[in-house]
Formats: sequence, structure tokens, C-alpha cells
Amino acid sequence: MRTMTSFVRSILLVAALLPLTTANFAAAQYRQPGQSALLPLPETLMEDLAPLARAQLVRARQQLQAAAPPGGEPKIAELAAAFGLMGKTALAHGLYPLAEASLENARTLQPETTLWAYLAGVLYESQERWEEAAAAYENVLAVTSDDALAQFRLGRVLARAAKSAQTANTTAKAGRARRLLEGGVKNSATASAARFELALLDDRPMAQPPTAFPDPRLEEVLALQRSIASPQLGASGAHPASNDPLETIRALLGNGESAQAVSAAQQAVQS
Repeated sequence: MRTMTSFVRSILLVAALLPLTTANFAAAQYRQPGQSALLPLPETLMEDLAPLARAQLVRARQQLQAAAPPGGEPKIAELAAAFGLMGKTALAHGLYPLAEASLENARTLQPETTLWAYLAGVLYESQERWEEAAAAYENVLAVTSDDALAQFRLGRVLARAAKSAQTANTTAKAGRARRLLEGGVKNSATASAARFELALLDDRPMAQPPTAFPDPRLEEVLALQRSIASPQLGASGAHPASNDPLETIRALLGNGESAQAVSAAQQAVQS
């Protein structure tokens, strides 16, 4: 029992020693010519999160550390991807300040990668920050003007902003929202949601709420959420059942699945 406790605590100690210090050092030091400095990542309390959610955040921290080694020169693509992973993980678990800083850093590093702006728009939209959400979707459309989902989402946030009177030029923005939403009606994926938003814009009642539309760019975020319901499933698939927590942890470590090992260790300590 002492061996088990010591082994588990050593794993948890490693996880505890993975703060955002390295990421924040990179955020403070790294800047391209003409770029704004990266944002420091806020400290995040994870006690209320499910064990696997905490393990996912540890994995994201590890990727940030690997992308910005102390004394080394961060690689733009790797650092942007690491901030993006942290942003997606934080977004999946409702850690919005952490998600915002991470996604904005990814946008700063890779402004041509529309995924980061799109996810930032989703974040701001979920918080009813209509102006910021609209600016993020505008950024996506500046790169890919025919992005149907970004067009629909921009139409929706402009319509919501117009209805809430939280924005200047309400009439002009409501008109643009209408044009974008009418375009969304022509897209089978967003037709139901676009009709619903047009009804709201016109103060018309709708008989039923809109059907959800598929959004491939949110798949990884949703997968991170779904994985919490299946803690026994590792990154490489299902693992053989084991009644010995120590053997399970060793097997996960042997497969290189450190995040799942941390989760299993946390569950063993709590049980």
C-alpha cells in the first residue's frame, strides 16, 4: 500500500510541477516585429473539475512547455498549436478566461489560421460579447470569405447585438445580419437556425426551436467534453480492464499516455 501511495503521489507531484510559468515566460518574451505581446495565462483553480478534465489541462500545459523550452527559441507553429490546444481544452470545460487568453495568443502567432479566430468568436458569442464575437468572425471571413458557418454566426451575433441595442449603427448592422441570415437559410446545415434567428430579429414567434447544426471546428472541443463520460478510454483506444490501479497507471505510462495516467492516479487517491 505504501508503494502504491508513493507511486501515485509522485505522479501527482509531477502534474503539480507543470504550472504555466514557461508559457507565461514565452508570452512575455516572444514577439514578432509589429506584433502585440502575447497575453499571460491566468492561474486556474482545477479542484472542481473532473479528474480527466484536470488531466487534459496537464497535457495542454505539457505541450506549452515543450513548445517554449527555457532558454530555447519557440517555434511559431508549435507554440500557436500549443496555445490553441490549451484554448480548446479550457473552452471545453468552461474555463473562459484561460480559453480567451490562449486563443488570442494563438491568433497573434498565426493570424492566417482562421480556426483560432473562429473559436474565439464561439467563446465571445457564448458570453454574449457580441461586438468581440463579430470582430472574430469578420477576421475569419477576411481570410475565407465563403465560409458559410462563419457567415451564419456573424449574422447571428449582429442580429443579437441589434436586438439588445448594445452596438452603434443598429439599423445598418441589423440589415447586414438579415442578409447573412437569409444566406444561412439557403444552406441546409444552418437553415433551421437561420430561420429561427430571422424570427427573433422580426419579433415573430417560432413554433419550435432550431435543430442543432454540425460544426466540424468544434468537434475537438466536444470530444474533450465527451471524454469525461468515458474515463477508461485512452488516446489509443480501450485498455484491458485491470483491478490493480498501479498496473493501470503503469500500462498508461508505458503507452505514453501521461494525461490518462495522471487521471487514473487522481482517481486512485480519491477512492
